[in-house]
Amino acid sequence: MIDGGIPIVDYNAVRGCEFRESEVILGRDLTEGEAKRHPVWIELFARNRSKLEEVVARVFHAGRNKYGLKKMMCILLPHSSQSHALERAWFVDLLYDGSLALGGDVLDDAGGRLVGIVLEAQEIEKAV
Repeated sequence: MIDGGIPIVDYNAVRGCEFRESEVILGRDLTEGEAKRHPVWIELFARNRSKLEEVVARVFHAGRNKYGLKKMMCILLPHSSQSHALERAWFVDLLYDGSLALGGDVLDDAGGRLVGIVLEAQEIEKAV
């Protein structure tokens, strides 16, 4: 482990979606509409837009009613001085902090995680 992450040996072998910083909103809170359309949130919800819209509506409703928040769900990336890519944990912060997604946290942090369920795991669950 380096700086709280696992070095990526072969970047081309990593499965996933790649985003350009110039094409997505990063580092600031989003409006409800921006959160529902944000490419990173869409990918984190496995492209399930109806589930994303449901969750965003609930988060914004609770954030407005409980904390008076109008903008939330910021996407924060790590600021790394490393010369190579690292795998890091994603987690969602607390509601009063705007339910932002942090991609720069270390793998051994105690915060909550965004976890993807692979198709094979879903098939195993059905068989049990």
